[in-house]
Amino acid sequence: MIRKRFSKSALVFLVINCVLIAVVLKFYSFSIWGNAEKKQLTPIRRQLVQKATNESKGHSRYNRAVLDRVMPTDTIYVTILRDPVTQFESTFSYMTFGEILGISNETDPLEAFFENPKDVLMNYILTQDLRINSDRLKLIRNGMFFDLGLESKDFNNMDEIRRKVQRLDREFHFVMLMEYFDESLIMLKNLLCWDMDDIVYFHHNQRRTTQKRNTNLVKEIQQWSHADTVLYDYFKDKFLHKLRQQNEDFFHDITDLRTRNAVLRDICLNSTPGNDEGYQDVDIKGFKIWQNLTEPLKTMCDKMTWNEVRYLGYLRYKQRKQLPATNTRTFRDYVRTWVPFV
Repeated sequence: MIRKRFSKSALVFLVINCVLIAVVLKFYSFSIWGNAEKKQLTPIRRQLVQKATNESKGHSRYNRAVLDRVMPTDTIYVTILRDPVTQFESTFSYMTFGEILGISNETDPLEAFFENPKDVLMNYILTQDLRINSDRLKLIRNGMFFDLGLESKDFNNMDEIRRKVQRLDREFHFVMLMEYFDESLIMLKNLLCWDMDDIVYFHHNQRRTTQKRNTNLVKEIQQWSHADTVLYDYFKDKFLHKLRQQNEDFFHDITDLRTRNAVLRDICLNSTPGNDEGYQDVDIKGFKIWQNLTEPLKTMCDKMTWNEVRYLGYLRYKQRKQLPATNTRTFRDYVRTWVPFV
């Protein structure tokens, strides 16, 4: 979790494990699900966005035309990409594709999938109810580029892939890289005029176990998610060019950030990690904070350990308190007033 104190408008799309997330300014949010169609923005939500927030939050595919209708004209757009091989491996585990596709009993479901991926998917299509896991399976190939707007029908269309890459390059002010996360955060801090304390963080959503993949499997993943590979390679080259242009102060800031992160971990965290209870299907590292902290420290440390699921509940609770009273509230809305994380 990155601490947040913001000084300008920013819509920050984070694409990690094929999940598209926008970090919230001023702790307000509204959700745009699916393709972020206009009909999904209720008048009350649109009013809240226009009056109280300069950033949106929610799981969403990138749709610039819709965002331009609800976001200020000076919005800063940022996304983050990850190496397509480790991203695919992580998504395959996180989305439990092995279980969904009926290959979870194999010694290594990922390798079993790539023995003949088209046959595995065809067997699923012919034998399973496609309505149940359709949203998850949209991420089985080129998940990052799909979340950034590339349609599945264009996965093999190199001309369209190149056009989309160039369009994203024009529309996003900055593209971060997971493999250079600290460097990316310093660049983001400089872009948005943040302070160092705004970007201290704990690592979230880390799997307990990972495997080193052989060269052949790496190549198969790169070929399978070729559009993601093209996308990542383009922005990696651009990022590294920018990194080579940084001065000594930049690299001093990286050292400072890592020192602050280490100090905060020592202050907040018990050395024995817990389990992240927000995820029932996968084994994700959690946190245990020290119990002998002062109340202000305990509050800060506790919020630093919240995953995005819990933070979304908290932010939606705060947002609902800003909404004007209406006669359209459901029973679930009333429950959420008293139970923030429903």
